[in-house]
Amino acid sequence: MTIPDKALSSNGHSKPLYHLLAQSLASDIESGAFAVGSTLPSEKSLTSIHGVSRQTVRQALALLRSQGLIASRPGVGSIVLPAPQGAEAFAPITSAEDLRDFLGKTELHQVSLGPITVNERLSEVLECRRGIQLSEACFLRRRPQAPLPMSVLRIYLPPQYAAAQITPDVARGPIYQNLERMFGIAVTEVRQDVTATVLDQDTARLLQAAPGDPALQVVRFYYSATGKPVEVTVGHYPSSRYRQSVRYALPPSG
Repeated sequence: MTIPDKALSSNGHSKPLYHLLAQSLASDIESGAFAVGSTLPSEKSLTSIHGVSRQTVRQALALLRSQGLIASRPGVGSIVLPAPQGAEAFAPITSAEDLRDFLGKTELHQVSLGPITVNERLSEVLECRRGIQLSEACFLRRRPQAPLPMSVLRIYLPPQYAAAQITPDVARGPIYQNLERMFGIAVTEVRQDVTATVLDQDTARLLQAAPGDPALQVVRFYYSATGKPVEVTVGHYPSSRYRQSVRYALPPSG
């Protein structure tokens, strides 16, 4: 379905042009005009078909990616994905058992591993000194068979423990267990901080989402028996792909 030129050029619409274009393309996907696994027309073609700028097309495609309708593949284009099933509900993580249960339901796919120098912004998140050296491992956390990753996870360790971050192509289970197995460092306590945030450009690219999309930032500090953190993880979860759900009984009133 092509959006009428009048609809795209009218100043009377409250939604920006890229929203209108995204709605039109989403309608075409839903109707089957663009089948699952097929590619959308190129940016140049969409610009010509709808009479809009290349920037408008890119913003519309970014919105469709954030909705889980398409994925971008270098050298291929925008591929239509199966209809998203919505964010899977997980129980709140309030204990070690909850954490192990959550980790057991997901997979880690490693993206990168290497040394970093902690900048000022990261030092605030990790609660450490700016300028120190750490080993950073970046992973995509996925639900099995899901078309899109549910989060980006970055794991920070002292450089001497970087070997604990080396994993198979698809890993299950927590990295902190590698610390105990390889270095004899037992994790005895975990602290979790959850805050609302938006995706930066690099994280959005890894998630096939749009920069600025709302997300949860989940930071976990893993402590040894000495009371010092030996590992810190920072996860970013787009709001459309992750939610927590809990149901509990109330005591009788009166």
